Amino acid sequence: MTAFQTAFGMKREPFSADLKVSELFRLPQLQPLLDRFDYAVANAMISVVIGDVGSGKSTSLRCAT
Repeated sequence: MTAFQTAFGMKREPFSADLKVSELFRLPQLQPLLDRFDYAVANAMISVVIGDVGSGKSTSLRCAT
């Protein structure tokens, strides 16, 4: 257990990449991306997600899939 986990009483690493999609915090700002992603998939289109480093691109796509 890391000192961080011990200090805050956490049961596991809080920022690990193995979070289940159901455990992700769903911000309201995520919904437009999910809608556009669903539209692109339903219409066999290509879609691109861009943003700064650490802006949540990979996490958003994990949630969308």
